[in-house]
Amino acid sequence: MIAMRKLTYVLLLLTICACSSDPLDLSVVEIEDGQVEAVEFTAIDLPEAPLPKRTELLGTHEDLTLRFAFRASADAKASVRLNNAYAIGLPGLEVEGLTPLREVRLSPGVWQEVELVYQAAASSTPALLSALYLNGNLLYYQEALGTGYANGPLILSTEAGTVDLADVSSSPRAGQSSYLSDEGEEVLNIPQLRYAYYDLEEGISDVRNFGVLTPDKEGFHPVIDLNYLREKPRDYALRFSGDLEIPRRGEYRFWTFSPASARMYIDDILVLDNGGKHGGRSVADSLVLSEGTHSFRLDYVQNTGWNRVEIGYRGPSGAEGRLNTLSGNGKVATPGATTPNELATDDYPYLLRSFVYFPAPRMYATARKRTHAMNVGEGDGPHYTVDLKSGALLQAWRGKFVDIHDMWDGRGEPQVARPLAPALYFDGSPQWALLEDDRSLWPDSLTNFHHQRHELNDGGRPTFFYELAGHELKDRITPTSGGLDRQLEHLSGDRDIYTQIAFARSITETSPGNFSLRGPGATISILENLEGELILQRGSAGDRLLSKMGPGGSLQYSIQW
Repeated sequence: MIAMRKLTYVLLLLTICACSSDPLDLSVVEIEDGQVEAVEFTAIDLPEAPLPKRTELLGTHEDLTLRFAFRASADAKASVRLNNAYAIGLPGLEVEGLTPLREVRLSPGVWQEVELVYQAAASSTPALLSALYLNGNLLYYQEALGTGYANGPLILSTEAGTVDLADVSSSPRAGQSSYLSDEGEEVLNIPQLRYAYYDLEEGISDVRNFGVLTPDKEGFHPVIDLNYLREKPRDYALRFSGDLEIPRRGEYRFWTFSPASARMYIDDILVLDNGGKHGGRSVADSLVLSEGTHSFRLDYVQNTGWNRVEIGYRGPSGAEGRLNTLSGNGKVATPGATTPNELATDDYPYLLRSFVYFPAPRMYATARKRTHAMNVGEGDGPHYTVDLKSGALLQAWRGKFVDIHDMWDGRGEPQVARPLAPALYFDGSPQWALLEDDRSLWPDSLTNFHHQRHELNDGGRPTFFYELAGHELKDRITPTSGGLDRQLEHLSGDRDIYTQIAFARSITETSPGNFSLRGPGATISILENLEGELILQRGSAGDRLLSKMGPGGSLQYSIQW
């Protein structure tokens, strides 16, 4: 009888073990997402870790666009040296003599993403840091680095502590030049335009000889943005010049529209003459251009109250576009306000509905808006933004809250709230999905998804409630000293539902329930996974960490960065 009871107990124990699973167990699946790597950047091979104190990343170089991820110890002191002359400090990204546009706060041991655009010095021009982005946030823009000519390699120099690099790649140009698209269409762009600005006396309607004028200011800018460069509404002139790379020989048709005086030259030949005083009008002409580099110049004289100029083209393939000018209807990211209108926060949460740019666009790149954003801020943060239309956590940041200048100044475009400190940007795809299985692709958008309401607790912090095809869902986000705690609940439904924990270029499980992210850099710790299963999808576009939750399931995790 005793032996029979022991056997029954063992069988019962085995049955219980077979029916239960560790909520932190991870299933890794490979998926086919159809994504391919960009070809314009070349990967830079790194030596075995730990890196030497002096690591040559590239040999002697000229113009450069550089991307890399790094993480640093708390005592690290290092620099990336452009041409072995101009130092970008790590981990703080300090540049001697320059002030970053946003305060930098970084946590030791967390991966950070950097992209910088560098124009090497020439005989008559200084070295230029065209742009530097930290995790997609613009820190420096169009800053001269020095007047001396430097001709050296790209160096990582470590003085103290440790610095790890990953995903290092480069392109031998300062920004995007002209190219042929995958469809064989010509895309024309001048990576950097040099400009000279002249303050004119009142009543001057045209300038034919710029050589007799002395510029009031000079510099580089990626586009012909009159509103950004001008000092007054009218009575000024601008001369733009640069190298136009033609990717294919053939006939190119150019046109220009302006209400003011504008003349365009290629190889010092007047191609478009829209000069003098006139109303808004277009002129056009065609010419055959050989493959290779051609000089470009635009002479502009503002003699009206309407500041506008556009240059368009049609290439041999029939492809049309605009050349370094802003379309009247285009929505592109422009530099933020020089005098931000700060919305300050105290210890009680502030909820602000707004538009936001997402994903974070590069300067003068196409900007897309999320129109159902809720920004939640308190004290010194962390602050965060959720998209009520998809349930996604879009961004989080510490420091000052948001700049609402673009929401109120003139009540015009772009009507966005901008974080006042570097933000950590997340994937932005839907928070929830009804997938067929663990290998199904994550959707870009949802139907039958609705924000029902949000409720405030006694401290004023919100909890968001959603509905997706009959499933009731709940999302509570709580700021902590290290980052954000998030609790997602599947309140009711008739089947399992999937929720996204993170998407990154690389996700590594460091211990059960703990993950390190690179691109963006953060750490994830699973605190509770009730009625859930953890799945890590690996694809060519990146890694996606999910939880499959049954009805009544609850997932709680922390995000630290």
